[in-house]
Amino acid sequence: MAVRDVGAGAPEVDGALEQSERLERALISDLDTADENVRSLAALKLEAAAVFDLDTANRLLATEETGALLVRADAIAEDRTDLEKILATPTGSGISALLVASQRSGRFVHAAAAQPTPPERVKTATAACIDKIVADTSEAASTTIVAIAAVPGAELAATIAEELGDRIKPVADAVSWMKERALKFVLRAVNKLLAVFGSSTARLRVKLQEWLSDADGEKFKGPLNLLYGTDDLKATFAARVEDHADRVDDTRATACEEDLTRLAAAWGKHMSVINTAAKILVAVGSKIRAIAPPWSETAYYAVLVIASGYVIVGGGDTLDWNESDGLLDIVDGVGAIVDRSVAAQATTTR
Repeated sequence: MAVRDVGAGAPEVDGALEQSERLERALISDLDTADENVRSLAALKLEAAAVFDLDTANRLLATEETGALLVRADAIAEDRTDLEKILATPTGSGISALLVASQRSGRFVHAAAAQPTPPERVKTATAACIDKIVADTSEAASTTIVAIAAVPGAELAATIAEELGDRIKPVADAVSWMKERALKFVLRAVNKLLAVFGSSTARLRVKLQEWLSDADGEKFKGPLNLLYGTDDLKATFAARVEDHADRVDDTRATACEEDLTRLAAAWGKHMSVINTAAKILVAVGSKIRAIAPPWSETAYYAVLVIASGYVIVGGGDTLDWNESDGLLDIVDGVGAIVDRSVAAQATTTR
């Protein structure tokens, strides 16, 4: 369950922190399952729980300012119901349980008037899926990247160079317990976003530092369709289909269309949650940074960098973009789905 109602006293707040940690541990365990549908929901629930951590930090800071407990924060008011639904869904049901019927079994529709051939259906569905993934990723990235656009890339890279917990220990002696706990909730959010990457977390840190140091973080700040090379991706996947067009019959084309539709819909869920997290960060960023600079500034920029990195790397992995290096690798991406449609022997993960 999510941390929704935190009392104003230290025991209640500490209990909420422990609850957040227990949920995190349970979901990390679920990421180890062989079922990609379950892994995807576990990752989505970690993201949603991170949003509630940030929401709790916001409410604690508001309580510190006003002396009155803010039970609900406006920053996620519009998204709260969807977030609670995500966390209430049994992880074993998989992310498909959150998709509407058309997303579970629907297909990208071919626009041509004539009846398309099975290979043409696969190519059209692939291009449409790529466009949808890039559009959803770009929307989420725009929110996170706006908040860090003015910060030099090298400075941002330093925020994720090492474990944040050790770097902010001096905060406990410098601020009130309420502010300290608020910062701890921010760190819990950071941990949850990092946990999605599992054993690849160390590689993620290296990759993000590399990107941030390259041309002052240009990868974070440029258009994602250019970064991913979406036109080249479409051409590459289309060529794979053309090379083995004789293997693509109606059954395979239908399976490919359905898998791509589910992939795009599921990734859209992930990006919607990350976008909500980013909105909270942008709305309360000045409060977080002011808790106890420079430690709190480091924590704030770290969560933004990791959220941005998650968006870029995750979107890339979903597309099977080579520069993402398979760091997320929770589900089969577009390329893997296309490959199944043209494989010498039919394969499925469903």
